[in-house]
Amino acid sequence: MKVLILGASSGIGREFARVLSADHQVAAVSNDGAGLKNLQMQLAEQGRKIRIHEADLTEKQQLQKVCETFGNVGLVINSAGIGRLGDVETTALSLEEKNIQLNVNAFYYITKFFVGRMIKRGGGSIINVCSSATFTPMPGFSLYAATKAFAGSYTIAVSKECEKKGVYLMALCPGPARTGFLTEKQFDRISRLFPVKGAVMMPEDVVKYALKAYHKKKRIVIPGRLNRLIYVFDKFMPSGLVLHLIDRIYTKIQREVRKTAAPADEPSKGEKQLKATFVLPAIGKKKGETYLKSWLMEPLTIAVLKRLTPAEWETEFYDDRIEGVNFETETDLVVITVETYTAKRAYEIADRFRARGKLIVMGGYHTTLMPLEAGEHADIVIRGNAETVWREMLCDVAGGNYRRQYEGCTNTDYGLPDRSIYEDKWKHYLPISLVEVGRGCRHQCEFCSIHSYYQGSYRHRRVADILEEIRQSRHKIFFFVDDSIFSDKEFARELFGEVAKLKIIWVTQVTLDIARDEELLRLMKKSGCEMILIGFESIDPNNLKQMNKSWNAKLGEQSELVERIHRCGISIYASFVFGFDYDNEESFQKNLEFCNRHQFYVTAFNHLLAFPGTKTYDRFQEEGRLVHNCWWLSEGYTFGTISFCPRLLTREELMMLCREYKKKYYRFSSIFRRGVTLMKRTKRPSIILIYWMMNILFHFEVDKRFGIPVGENMDE
Repeated sequence: MKVLILGASSGIGREFARVLSADHQVAAVSNDGAGLKNLQMQLAEQGRKIRIHEADLTEKQQLQKVCETFGNVGLVINSAGIGRLGDVETTALSLEEKNIQLNVNAFYYITKFFVGRMIKRGGGSIINVCSSATFTPMPGFSLYAATKAFAGSYTIAVSKECEKKGVYLMALCPGPARTGFLTEKQFDRISRLFPVKGAVMMPEDVVKYALKAYHKKKRIVIPGRLNRLIYVFDKFMPSGLVLHLIDRIYTKIQREVRKTAAPADEPSKGEKQLKATFVLPAIGKKKGETYLKSWLMEPLTIAVLKRLTPAEWETEFYDDRIEGVNFETETDLVVITVETYTAKRAYEIADRFRARGKLIVMGGYHTTLMPLEAGEHADIVIRGNAETVWREMLCDVAGGNYRRQYEGCTNTDYGLPDRSIYEDKWKHYLPISLVEVGRGCRHQCEFCSIHSYYQGSYRHRRVADILEEIRQSRHKIFFFVDDSIFSDKEFARELFGEVAKLKIIWVTQVTLDIARDEELLRLMKKSGCEMILIGFESIDPNNLKQMNKSWNAKLGEQSELVERIHRCGISIYASFVFGFDYDNEESFQKNLEFCNRHQFYVTAFNHLLAFPGTKTYDRFQEEGRLVHNCWWLSEGYTFGTISFCPRLLTREELMMLCREYKKKYYRFSSIFRRGVTLMKRTKRPSIILIYWMMNILFHFEVDKRFGIPVGENMDE
């Protein structure tokens, strides 16, 4: 049977998908694309396949598309819904409007659409996930209860209308369930108010009970004995008494939580000072060896979070790359930032702290794209940028009413990072200061996780903040952290003009098309830019087209643009990616010739990585080319291992060629020739010195990098 599950990325909907995918063709829909992909991967590991579709059901066009796309299913399970505790004067109007759009408008449309289709086909079933709030008004949860009253009433009535038309409808009315819908504090409060089994149910128990009732064709289904008892109680007791009790139960939960929470900037007198422990996980290292020096940039993210942390919070920081993590430290909150390559180690660190009863919050690129995976190891997951929710989350933790997930949005106006948190660690980091300029990129390259993370948008910091941060820095060489600094040319002109007054040296990452604007290129050089990192990715037009980077220059123009940059006195760190469908051994040779012809400052010959959340990952998964869905967690995975099956090369050949041609480029003879050329391009002694240091370091690190076990050997 074909089954459509709406709201399938978490909670009850996710559990329905997990159970029914064993024997049915399941299509899962949610506005949480990352959650859907995580579900799909977890089921794939069990040999199950589901079809996923990301859609916002509050948007009419997307809602209609979902219904038309999956109009011929035999069973519809609508578990999509939103709501939040709060009094009428405190809840946001925008949130309540969205509540109505999803819980009422979309609910009505979905039910009516599929009932009509099923009657025409002569049969079908719909399970509408309503709530125990269907049966009574709920002060403190008023709008949610009202929408569920509509949902339940409409479902029950339509079910009777369709009784003799071959269409079955169920109103599934669970009570509180641990789905992330309420905070942990609120769940705990409910459990204490009703210290009996079933006061708060698990999603799997709700689904198990619902499916038994489905086979019996029950119209109103209330899982849990306590919930059924409350339903009967509500029917026979005076409405005024019921309202009074509901008010005591539901609104007191929220009110007591608020009483325990002091404002973020106003600690209660005599209150114990809270402590947050920041941890930056390492990628891993070979047994008996030290961590790679070239991977030791300063941890700017930690400095930004320190800047945003209220003064009443004590803080400490462990950099897993250079020191042991103290798992015995007394702390109230462990904050771990997670990237795909560090996820395995991050989860190990989190699990060890949780075993001691510590509260874990995780954030970063990987947790945004894989929140459910991260949620298995964390109490709190932050999706998106933390700046807009950081203080709110800390306040919630202080009051014990934190949510399982916080959704941050892009905000670069955080002021100046507080680097005092790693003041004692500077000697371990490379002597270059990171200064964030902007976030995001407007290009839509298939393999890039930045596009997936920022959805094709770009936002920059205030120029005044950037300049002040530069002035306060301890170094004279800077890396401007920005994925596409020329996304806003007017901003770039203003920034370069002001930076020129500071007489610094800086490098950054750009796209090759910068060279088409020679005026801006000259201004960039005048402001102190000595090197730019350019992601060429490939010189093969077929590969560029496949990765959705056909906007990049063709080979002839690539050479001309490279020469413009070099004539301007700016060096290039050229990055290439191998493993696309048109790559073979000849591709490596042509790339090496291209690099030798232009005498690049440094070059990276990297293999393609299928990062979760990217179109490349989705394509490889659909084509069955991923060796392991969660390759970043797979046992024995090492740096340099190919996690997918290339078209024209074997996995072993691709890995060997990346290593071989990188070694060719960093031969001492090549380093010497390029060093001589560099001295014709720049007269700055510091840039020439850094060139020799970097290239000699890379010469020895080529073999050291390959085979590093991800997430391993950091505790020795």
